[in-house]
Amino acid sequence: MMSPGIAAPELVQTLDDQESEVKQQVLRLLGGKGIVWDFVVRSGSPGEEIVEVADETGADLVVVGSNRHSSLHNLLLGSTAAYLTAHSQAAVLVMRSKAAVGAESVASVKS
Repeated sequence: MMSPGIAAPELVQTLDDQESEVKQQVLRLLGGKGIVWDFVVRSGSPGEEIVEVADETGADLVVVGSNRHSSLHNLLLGSTAAYLTAHSQAAVLVMRSKAAVGAESVASVKS
């Protein structure tokens, strides 16, 4: 376990590398499209931190992905999407990946 604010140099480098990679991916997707965006990195509860950033920036919409975990998973671990829909002042759009939607469709056809 690590105390807050104390991290191994390897962990810090890995997190920095991931942050850089995500920023590059966003630039590839949104670059030149005239979309205004900010990249914010925080630590803490994801739902609480996202709500706080949305409130601080006056966001109109929060878009979040969902893996559609089971109800038991959500009960034990919580769901960021569920937290956001209950606590965000901004509208919340919950998106699922095409792969998740496609897999669900195949499963329902087999039933």
